[in-house]
Amino acid sequence: GTGLNSYLYDRMPSNVASVPVNSVVPLLGTTIVGPDFTLNSGTNSVLINTTGSYQINWNLLVTAGAAQKNLIINMESLSIAPIIVYMASGCVTTSGTVIPMVGVASLQFTAGTSIVFRNRSTDPIIVTTVTGTGGYTYSGSLTIVRIG
Repeated sequence: GTGLNSYLYDRMPSNVASVPVNSVVPLLGTTIVGPDFTLNSGTNSVLINTTGSYQINWNLLVTAGAAQKNLIINMESLSIAPIIVYMASGCVTTSGTVIPMVGVASLQFTAGTSIVFRNRSTDPIIVTTVTGTGGYTYSGSLTIVRIG
C-alpha cells in the first residue's frame, strides 16, 4: 500500500578522510525498514524497488580543500538522466572551514532506479565529524521515505 510504511535512514557517524572528485560519498550506517529500498554497499547506491513518490532529506558536514572554491554534491541516478537534484555551497575561501550542505526533494521514482551522492566539487572533500550534545558524533545523514 501507500503511505509512510517504508524508509531508509543513513547516519554517518565518522569522518570520511577524502572523497575524490567525481566519486560517490559512502553510506556508512544504513537502516532500511520495509521493501522499497535495497542498499548496494559495493557502489554505495540506493536501489528504489517500488514505483512511487519519495521524500528525500540529506545533509553533510564537509571540509573544503585548500584550493577549493565551490562545493557541489549531486544526487545522481545510475539508471536514468544523470542528475536528479543537486546541492551546492557557493565560494569557499578558507581552508579547513566546515560547510553544512543540505538538500530536500520530493520526487517520483520508478522501480529499478538507483541513486548515489557524488562529489562534483573542484577538489576532493572531507566529510567531517562534529560532536554534539551528550557526545553524539555526526557527519551527515540521509533519509528517504516512500510517501505514496
